[in-house]
Amino acid sequence: MPPLFGRIDTLAGDSARRFSGDGGDCARAGLNRPSRCAVDAAGNLLLADVGNRRIRLIDLINRTTSTYAGNGESGHGGDGGPATAASFGEPLGIAIAKNGDLYISDRKHHMIRKVDVAGKASTIAGSATPGYSGDGGPASQARLNGPTDIAVDAQDGVLVADAGSGRIRRIDGKTAVIRTLAGGGENTDSDPVDGLRAALLAPVSVASDAEGNVYICERDGNRVRRLSPDGRLAPFAGTGVAGYSGDSRSAIAATLRAPEHVYVDPSGNVLIADTGNHAIRFVERLTGLIYTVAGGRRGFRGDGRDASAAALDTPTGCTTDADGYIYIADSANNRIRTVVSAATEGDGSTYDEPLRDDESRQGRRGVRGGERPDEE
Repeated sequence: MPPLFGRIDTLAGDSARRFSGDGGDCARAGLNRPSRCAVDAAGNLLLADVGNRRIRLIDLINRTTSTYAGNGESGHGGDGGPATAASFGEPLGIAIAKNGDLYISDRKHHMIRKVDVAGKASTIAGSATPGYSGDGGPASQARLNGPTDIAVDAQDGVLVADAGSGRIRRIDGKTAVIRTLAGGGENTDSDPVDGLRAALLAPVSVASDAEGNVYICERDGNRVRRLSPDGRLAPFAGTGVAGYSGDSRSAIAATLRAPEHVYVDPSGNVLIADTGNHAIRFVERLTGLIYTVAGGRRGFRGDGRDASAAALDTPTGCTTDADGYIYIADSANNRIRTVVSAATEGDGSTYDEPLRDDESRQGRRGVRGGERPDEE
């Protein structure tokens, strides 16, 4: 039986690209090309508000928005000071470590920045000069080239999608030594290959699972590949040919179009921002089958209805929370959208009814399990 997904709603933002809303209701917040997003241990949603050069935080209980990092100015300063006074160029990727530290990939300035739990900013890898160097040494002395995404693995290692160099790199969580895991080779075969001999086609996103597998999203390769702990790289989703097909079939035989993000949920299921198809795809861990969660058509519509009938515009990030809600960075719509997984709601309903204002989850997302709303 395929997984059930329910209604879609807008959590934050509207069609206008702007910066506004700190301290107020997230529904009235202004965003500018939101990208990756992540949920912290307290249940807050952090998002890369790329065009505003900030990391924003949405308190999902109180529905308030604030700036977590960034002063809105283009630059790479502020190390050693409060993260809200730091400057960024293009903060695309974010990841949260188990201890609460936040990592940020700044594509424009070729750096990986960190915001510790005390709110202090620092640079852990890269400099303002692009390049590829430093393997086997301290990450602070390495050069990166347009890093677009970041993830933290089960061993607290920091995975970097070093897209401009065509590589996936890893910073050891204990020694801070950097090395290359995959890419930089010439082998473009889809069959399993040594990761270091493989050519990666715009590896713009990276994720990992509890077993130590690393998932690599290749935008120009129209696919996601999986790197096993022994270093073998194999197909996972997408044939490599651009298209939009394969729902309810094996993910390996499906087609994607310019995907820009991959995320592994706590159960090992994989979500893909199939950006060129304006869709969010879901690969079920147990079966390897792929489904469309939301979208598949370009535009903005569908709030309050079945997510599979909604329209998105250039989604570039997705994540989940402990209750099974999916958060989508609907980038060109300048919105964060939410989708409820009906399987987590208790009654198996594909749709969900709004909570009352006095119910605690109203603050969180505005939906819960219930009856199907009336059709228009």
